[in-house]
Amino acid sequence: MREQLEKHFVDGFFVRSYGKLIDKGIDASMLGIVYPFEIYETNDPRVISTVNEIEKRLVINGGVHRYGFNELRMKYKSPFAHWCDPIKCLLYLQSF
Repeated sequence: MREQLEKHFVDGFFVRSYGKLIDKGIDASMLGIVYPFEIYETNDPRVISTVNEIEKRLVINGGVHRYGFNELRMKYKSPFAHWCDPIKCLLYLQSF
């Protein structure tokens, strides 16, 4: 699994993917590489840069979106679709 994840470290952060298709969008569920799956340590520079990108692009008005707002509006026609579990995301982000 780690080998596959290495292929998805693009532009300085881990990106989401669908099989072999790499999507350069950010996805807060990538935090799962640290918890609960424990594939990487919290102090890994790649994890830190991914968390920074999530904070920059997905933390909006105190909530953590799973995907970027514009992507959601186009796909689901709703500004409220697919929030990341806010408690898990915020607990993780506060560990830095």
